[in-house]
Amino acid sequence: MTPTEFANSVSGATRNVWKVLDLKRPEDRDFIPAEMLRKEREAEDAKRAKLTGITLASLGLAKHSAED
Repeated sequence: MTPTEFANSVSGATRNVWKVLDLKRPEDRDFIPAEMLRKEREAEDAKRAKLTGITLASLGLAKHSAED
């Protein structure tokens, strides 16, 4: 089951999984909105790409859509 399928089955409606799920990783004290974690990751990826010149596109990897 994908995260989207899980969120939709729990809520009973079609939802953007990034906006409805909160996650708690082993190192986290509290739950964190998935959307916030996603934005942090995108910022880290952009910083890394600026430093190295390596991007997902340059590696031939497609970026996931907002609904994944």
